[in-house]
Amino acid sequence: MRLRPRADTMGDERRILVAGAGPVGLTAALALARAGMKVALFERRDSANQTSLASTFHSPTIEMLEDLGAARGLLRDGQQVPAISYFDHGRLAVRLDMSLLAAQTRHPGRWHYEQGRLCLDILTLLRGMPNVALHFGAPVKAARTLADTVELQLENGTVERGAFMVAADGARSTVRESLGISFEGIDYPARVLRIMTSADLRHFLPQAEPISYLYCGERSVSLLKMPEVWRIVYRLGADESAESALDDARIRQRLADTFGPFIGAAAPSAAAAQLPVTYKDVYSASRRVAGAWRAGRVLLAGDAVHVTNTRGGMNMNCGIHDAVAAAHAIVSAMHAGADPDAPLQAYAAERAGVAREQLIPRTDGNISAGRKRLEQMQTLAADPAALTAYLTRASMLDMLPACHHPSHRESTH
Repeated sequence: MRLRPRADTMGDERRILVAGAGPVGLTAALALARAGMKVALFERRDSANQTSLASTFHSPTIEMLEDLGAARGLLRDGQQVPAISYFDHGRLAVRLDMSLLAAQTRHPGRWHYEQGRLCLDILTLLRGMPNVALHFGAPVKAARTLADTVELQLENGTVERGAFMVAADGARSTVRESLGISFEGIDYPARVLRIMTSADLRHFLPQAEPISYLYCGERSVSLLKMPEVWRIVYRLGADESAESALDDARIRQRLADTFGPFIGAAAPSAAAAQLPVTYKDVYSASRRVAGAWRAGRVLLAGDAVHVTNTRGGMNMNCGIHDAVAAAHAIVSAMHAGADPDAPLQAYAAERAGVAREQLIPRTDGNISAGRKRLEQMQTLAADPAALTAYLTRASMLDMLPACHHPSHRESTH
């Protein structure tokens, strides 16, 4: 198929291309547009990505979105998480108070908000910006980077050109693959069963916080309060099939077993088994890291360069941080004249280091400790200084992009 350039290039030498309309790509597009760049975004779907596995927004991510004018819906309609609770055989074992972070952030704690809703919030902002062109139903086939230009080939044969590009087209990134960048890693052996219920689980656990972990021996169940539902998350054994886990009778038995220790009577336990299930699914997770965060004038971000397990809710947040850092690097490169390489290379080195040295080890640590993790939390709760340090790490406040660090922000204003 012969490639044909588009006529509406918006000025190739000043236009920034973005691939992917998930939370990372949309954040990158918004940050670039807010900085005065001309942005063209391409998404293979007919609308913004509404897939919603991620739901946790940490303090620094909320601040970044707030700085971009994109946090209003999240802060208004999201579920605030002021504390995290751990239960042991039906009894409250420890409560971690997130207000200990008040000196470090405008928003101590976490918020639960469906990532699909954030995508719609940002998309609404982008649609009102004259320097943004949105192209849905436009799947990307390949990208290549030249001396002073990026070329993006769409599946229909169209070639789009721009000065720089952010590739945020997910774990199966066609941009990454077309650039020959590796994506090595493993699949986690355990899959995850996710159940959603419209019932208020605090009927069974009055002391439950919006994030609660229920321990019974080495097994644990995670509870997350969303604005409209509770998520109940189980990690499945290696020998349990998805079909078995999703069987209605099996789900009912799991619910009775989970909440039985908190009830202690047969009738309420039976009531727990009859909780209304509004959604259920089984999903798997992988741990993969790209071989490079950059190819010339193309910067990769989010799932295109790192994926990991969902416990702790860090991967999407890290991707949004990538997006903010990538936009800052591109704006810096645009003002660097003939030598834009330094800010792009700094982005690649910084974000690769964060993913490899902090994100992956930290998320792996969240799932590997078993019951020792509960004992660890009990020890931390008795030491406010140690607990504050732990919550700082758990909230990703020590993983800030350099461009968002307070000292940098003050020096650039």
